[in-house]
Amino acid sequence: MLRLVPALLLALFAAGCQSTNPGVPDTQEDIPVPRGYTRAPDTEETKSYYENHEKFRNYRITYRGEGRSVQTVSDFYQHQMPVNGWDLENATPDADGVVRTLRYTKGQERATVTAKLGNTEDFILVTVEIRLK
Repeated sequence: MLRLVPALLLALFAAGCQSTNPGVPDTQEDIPVPRGYTRAPDTEETKSYYENHEKFRNYRITYRGEGRSVQTVSDFYQHQMPVNGWDLENATPDADGVVRTLRYTKGQERATVTAKLGNTEDFILVTVEIRLK
């Protein structure tokens, strides 16, 4: 029985590391999510948060998806963000095509969308961060 306790504690700890913050909504009404992409579990790299203020939001979430390139995801956001009222401020490609950052503004908010190749190169992580300009 005593041998099972460390294994059980380790399993509970590992499960806790791969959870999502329940206080953070999975989506925002004016932020599109590519089809087939789902919310990534919170880790040090993908930590999510949400604060709703009267005139702006502090929001960060990461989605994970497979079968697309960073460029394809970037193209999706460049088309869909303006449909949702966001104006492109700038787009910064990575020289290797591994990361692409898009910045948008809307009212008093700035949204930063970062698409990057996952560490095993078979998936894409998309992080959306909204803050006060």
